Parts: sequence; structure tokens; C-alpha cells
Amino acid sequence: MADYYSGTVAEIIRLCGQTVTIGTGRADVLDSNTVEKFMADADELINGKLNQIYYVPLRKVTRGGSLKYPDPIARIAKYLTASNLIMTYFKEIAPNESAAVKTMKEEALFSLNRVIDDVGSGSERLEGQKQKARNRFGRPTIFPSKPPTPISGPAGGVT
Repeated sequence: MADYYSGTVAEIIRLCGQTVTIGTGRADVLDSNTVEKFMADADELINGKLNQIYYVPLRKVTRGGSLKYPDPIARIAKYLTASNLIMTYFKEIAPNESAAVKTMKEEALFSLNRVIDDVGSGSERLEGQKQKARNRFGRPTIFPSKPPTPISGPAGGVT
């Protein structure tokens, strides 16, 4: 199993069960392969948005003796994954799109955008993550896509 921002498959299934009261006996439609596809989609969305500011994929940081992704990335990924799963697999539960699921997805996207917008003002940064150089006078496409290392740099590197 790959390492996803949202944690484990069991955590996502538990969040889906807490969000929607699944009294239909259909909770078993969420197998690990299906959940992992949605977890990968959420990671891809997060990486796509954060790529303008941070080098992605994000690194885990040590907090409380364990390795975790920086706050609020894990929560954002869980909310995005769970809301997309519920909207896809439990859409026939009345009403089709519950207010709780819609709010969960909006909150996750708002938090992700806030992380991106706050970096510009210098107030909130993701712990332990390397930021890309930001030059407001140049196009973003002229900057390297990965941080320079002693072996490879923007000019070709040292051999």
C-alpha cells in the first residue's frame, strides 16, 4: 500500500461511516482498492495546488515521536477523499448530496486555498516543507521543478 496524505483505508471508511449514517447495509462496497484510488486522487489534487509554492510530494515531519504530514494536510486529504467517496458510492441515499458532505468538501478546499494564500503573506507555512523560490518578476515556468542538489543544479550540475 502506498503512503497517502489521508492516512489509512480504515480511517477513510470510518470517516465515511461517521459522516453518513449508512443504515442500508452497503458499507461493504468500499473495498481497499476503491478507497486507495480516491486517496490517490485527493493527493494529486493537493499536490497540484501546492506545487506552485512547495516541492511536492510533501515530506513527513516528526511530531510527538511519530512521522506525520504537516497540519492541516492530513485532515484536508481525509475530507476530500471521504466526500468524494460518499458523493460517488452513496448518491442514492436521500438527499442525493447531503449538506454535511458538501460542507466537508468546501471546508477542505477552503483550508487548502488558505494554506496557499497565507504563504504569500508569510503567516502560515507547512512545517518541514521546502518552499520554491518566488520571483514576482519572472514566469513560474523558468524556475526549476525540483530543488537543486550538489549533483544537479539549474545549469546542469557538477559531474
